[in-house]
Amino acid sequence: MAFNLSLPLSVFRFISFYFLIITAFVGFSNFSLAATQITLAWDENSEPNLAGYCLYVRQANRNFNYNLPAWEGSETFCTIYNLTDTVEYCFVIRAYDTNGNESADSNEVCLSSTSINHAPVANAGSDQTVIERTEVLLDGSGSSDPDGDELLYQWRQTGGVQVSLMDEWDMNPSFLAPDGLTQDELLTFELVVSDRELNSSPDMVAVTVQTIPEQTDTIGASQPNVFEPSMTLEPSITLFNKGRYYQAKATVVVVDETGPADKGIYVEGQWYFGNDQIGDKVSGYTNPKGEVKLNSERFVGTGNLCFTAVIYENGIALVDSETQSCIEVQ
Repeated sequence: MAFNLSLPLSVFRFISFYFLIITAFVGFSNFSLAATQITLAWDENSEPNLAGYCLYVRQANRNFNYNLPAWEGSETFCTIYNLTDTVEYCFVIRAYDTNGNESADSNEVCLSSTSINHAPVANAGSDQTVIERTEVLLDGSGSSDPDGDELLYQWRQTGGVQVSLMDEWDMNPSFLAPDGLTQDELLTFELVVSDRELNSSPDMVAVTVQTIPEQTDTIGASQPNVFEPSMTLEPSITLFNKGRYYQAKATVVVVDETGPADKGIYVEGQWYFGNDQIGDKVSGYTNPKGEVKLNSERFVGTGNLCFTAVIYENGIALVDSETQSCIEVQ
């Protein structure tokens, strides 16, 4: 007498996640696959003389070998190892009874390489050193997805003096470095990216906030830095396309006759798009490389984008240091 396999329309069901998760949906069935193994499960049969199940595997364009099951047992789940994620595999299950009768095939479930989804990789950018009261731009643009999927970003601060992180769901969030520090402060941030199915492992970035230096005269009195009027600015502009809008970053280098100046030089700037100002003036202090990064607010459209900057000494702008850099937004 033939032995019939009593299975619902959906034979395989989701069982668990593995490292390098791959999830596929075929008809009414689904399963999870790692780069070298797959775990499947099915509903239990109700026959009183049921003895167990055999699972058969084939590659695309090949037939099942019913003399050689890939797995045999009484459980309603199994894991198959040593698979290759670039090969298409198909699976069926057969039940057998205590008399040795075996059922016909269940519905077949196949996995093609195009259904493989790999976890994305987060890249929180390089560590930075900035001066207090400087606007800091974090950079997650180095994050990637092996399948080319669009990424979602989630940043959070994990250490140091608490700061207000703007646009923590953006690729390039920003914050204002804290001021009033008595010593250098280390801030740490974590980035996790998602392809809407899988999350990356977190990646960390550190931002060291340095205090504004002071100079001491020969009798020990503390005085603010004094800058030479001959110092000039060399700004360059980097443009970030954020889909529906743009944001720009100016890297300003303060130089004198000997090269880049020291840290703690106050620079103030203004962004322009065409003839219109973009937000309020921005300012900050140079780092040990004589650099300060000043970001624009978000803007839309195409046209001429310019940044004008000037050095300040004791609250007075050094007119001779004023300079401008422009790029065309297309």
